[in-house]
Amino acid sequence: ASVPKTAIKEEVTGLTRSNILVGLIMAVLGAILSLAISRSIKRPIEELRQGTERFALGELNYKLPVVRRDAIGSLAQAMNEMAVQLDDRIRTVIRQRNEQEAILASMVEGVIAVDSHEQIINMNLAAAQLFQVKPEESKGRSVHEVARNSELHRLVRQSLSSASPVEG
Repeated sequence: ASVPKTAIKEEVTGLTRSNILVGLIMAVLGAILSLAISRSIKRPIEELRQGTERFALGELNYKLPVVRRDAIGSLAQAMNEMAVQLDDRIRTVIRQRNEQEAILASMVEGVIAVDSHEQIINMNLAAAQLFQVKPEESKGRSVHEVARNSELHRLVRQSLSSASPVEG
């Protein structure tokens, strides 16, 4: 049982070519499969990113599509719920602010709200007229800058240092 060396070499060369061809086919199929999988992951993540950008722009009524039942779908659902809750909270804060401004505007008494550093947070129209300033220009400024009134300065210091209500 002898076989010429050239026949064995041809057989090995044929097998090598077959192995290389099968390897290339498997590599191409693997690349195509990897591309398909990466796109199926990337697409929902891109939709989440676009949705968060819309939320950041204030479009809180936008709904992210929830088409998957995996972690990405759960994240989209949670983000939709977060947007609804955030929208409710923003509406509540705006409503409360509008109510507060309406109350302050309708008062005949002068009201000045200050922070712990004696900076004006809010001033109603009656107080602005009393000190001859514009309410919107006084926000963020020191009481000392806005009103040159030593009684007011004393009252502000006293109210900030006291735990009980102070009138004056």
